[in-house]
Amino acid sequence: MTDLAFILLTVAFFAAVALVARRASASHDSARPSGRRK
Repeated sequence: MTDLAFILLTVAFFAAVALVARRASASHDSARPSGRRK
């Protein structure tokens, strides 16, 4: 596997995790008061 392919995979995985985390925090916002510290 080339470095470029590995980097693309890592970026895609990170983006997917961020999307899931954002969607989870949006649906369970009241469950985590520390999340809305902004």
